Amino acid sequence: MEAASGNRSDKARLGRIVEEHCENLKNMVGIEYIVADSAFYTQRNIQQVAPYTFFISRVPSILSLVQQFVEGLDVDQMPTLDANYRYEELGSRYGGVLNVGWLTTLKKRKWVVLHSRL
Repeated sequence: MEAASGNRSDKARLGRIVEEHCENLKNMVGIEYIVADSAFYTQRNIQQVAPYTFFISRVPSILSLVQQFVEGLDVDQMPTLDANYRYEELGSRYGGVLNVGWLTTLKKRKWVVLHSRL
């Protein structure tokens, strides 16, 4: 592994780091998913990483698609998780990787919005 420089952008570097080391991570520690912050979530990084592993990341709220989706939500109509939390799922295409419904194949991705009453 190599440490990323603190002086370089995570957005430009994270996808390449994961791609370069994904096979080693799978073989050495059995990794199936990576978890990354929203700096990871760029079209380029998704295209680099999606063929190699699953990932969980917060989608940046600065994306216009996210803003449009959130603005159109009716919180009272969202399915409930419990008394304090509701969620909504979005199917979309971002970075050339299909995002639809629940994960049923390796190529499908989904976005989920969580709403807390707390």
